[in-house]
Amino acid sequence: MGILEKLNQKFLHGQFDNFITEINLPYFKNIKIGTQINFTFPLTVLIGQNGCGKSSCLQAIKGCPEGNAPSENWFSTPIDEITQKDVSSKYSRISAVWPTIWYKYKKGHDIYEVLYQAVYRKNDPDYWEKREPVQSYGMTTKNRDPRIDKNVVYIDFRGELSAFDKYFYFGERHTKSNIRSNKKQDYLRYQGQKLKKVFNTGKRYVIPNSNGTKFYNELPIDLTEEELKYINQILGKNYIEAKLVYHHLFESYGASILFKTSNLNYSEAFAGSGEMSASILVHKVLNAPKESLILLDEPEVSLHPLAQEKLRIFLLEQSLQKDLQIVVSTHSPSFVNGLPKEAIKVFREDCEGGFEVLQNVSCESAFKIVGFRFSTSKNILVEDILAKNILQAVINKHKQDIPALENININFNPGGAEELFKDAERIIRCGTDVSANTYIVIDGDKFKENFADYTQWVHSDITLSKLNEHIKKVTGIDDTKIFPANSNQSEEVSIQQRKDFIDYGRENIKYLPLKQPEEIIWNDNVCKQCLEYAGVNNIDSIMSSISAEQDFKNKFKILSDEAELTIRELENNFIKRWINTEAETISQIKVNILDKII
Repeated sequence: MGILEKLNQKFLHGQFDNFITEINLPYFKNIKIGTQINFTFPLTVLIGQNGCGKSSCLQAIKGCPEGNAPSENWFSTPIDEITQKDVSSKYSRISAVWPTIWYKYKKGHDIYEVLYQAVYRKNDPDYWEKREPVQSYGMTTKNRDPRIDKNVVYIDFRGELSAFDKYFYFGERHTKSNIRSNKKQDYLRYQGQKLKKVFNTGKRYVIPNSNGTKFYNELPIDLTEEELKYINQILGKNYIEAKLVYHHLFESYGASILFKTSNLNYSEAFAGSGEMSASILVHKVLNAPKESLILLDEPEVSLHPLAQEKLRIFLLEQSLQKDLQIVVSTHSPSFVNGLPKEAIKVFREDCEGGFEVLQNVSCESAFKIVGFRFSTSKNILVEDILAKNILQAVINKHKQDIPALENININFNPGGAEELFKDAERIIRCGTDVSANTYIVIDGDKFKENFADYTQWVHSDITLSKLNEHIKKVTGIDDTKIFPANSNQSEEVSIQQRKDFIDYGRENIKYLPLKQPEEIIWNDNVCKQCLEYAGVNNIDSIMSSISAEQDFKNKFKILSDEAELTIRELENNFIKRWINTEAETISQIKVNILDKII
């Protein structure tokens, strides 16, 4: 059972407790009056064009748990003043209200409903409070239920800059006498000496005039082996050590990380912004308590498509392990692709200029609504023409009921299984857009064992030799025949190549049922009918000889010689008879290969 199925089963069996099941927005920012969003899967994604209310919705959700308020992110200013809004067209007996949210959550066997509303106070423009239930909003409780008590992790990745980047791109130049110039580079070099001491010794710098109670920096945090495992998995890196520290050493508060690989040490100044944001996300999620609410605003920022896919897998795994409720706003098809429709909410502008929410929309339909078109074509490579014709026959049988099967193209490579495994490596190098839509189907006799989930291995076992050993067990081919030789390539890059190959194999390499394609379609009765149709004498003797043959290719060769028909003609005849039966192999090909591909 895959992780999506496991999550869904756990959710349907009520094993996610202290869980927000819906949020209602009688009036919140520019979201359509009376909008309701249901949370029917542990991970929810909010999709929409810029400025359509996704971040506003995250902020509303963030304001639900005890200790939080929407005013932390939405507050009135002289330019953007928040006033009462007329909601009389939606709710009878109610004319105008201040910003309002109400939500349901499940705890134990009980369902609670909480109404939370901005209240005008002259000396406190940011005041919100829990109010009495309002039945015209759709609330059913008559009690003023308690707010949900739930830890919140909220990360807006558009603003998740490192301390170095915050100063370098947005800080002011300095003219301190002990710094030789007012160049930003000289200030960073000067303060960088302090940061180096923080990383090396754990020194804390006291803020002047704070009586030793306030510091420029927190103590550095050594990222754990588990944190490094997931960071490496998402980014395709091989960090062996990393330290994280939050500080004010570069003026504004921010984070710095010192990364260490087998041959390099470098900070966020040399790292990409994706390395920084992914590392902080992994650290915060892994350290979040069970049943936390994780809110992520555009986590795909600065991550390449494969890293986005691996980030999604990480979040799903953590949700399953720790009962996390996760809500993500995103523009990324790579992140969303593969999620069930129950997880997907689409924001779009309505005819009145507000923003409505469409629920339970497929990934492809969701991005079509916001103007993105998926490449729906899927490509399958097989060993020979017979395998191609078998797959095509199953597609033709089911395509009227499953139109998506029409988008599958099948090609064969006459080089056999070894050449197909080499093709897999070439496909991976073409990039995610190609590899995600290209599958390989190999004859069943080549199956030895499944590709492993190496992320479950002990970290010290993820070595080049161990990965090569596993690949040879699965494919029967030495790694030197699959991966191009490159004497200048680092071991770190070679390890990542093997990881990518194993990942691709686990998801995109399938096997036909039975050992040979010929065995799938073989039928003794059809064989006998072919002999009778050809007017062959001594049919019983020939059938006995064919039955004694163990190799199904040889069965077809004997039949071809005796009936004086080509093997291709016979195969086509057998396929026509086979596809109109209730053979278990037809169902196996549909369920285990085609359904998973589409």
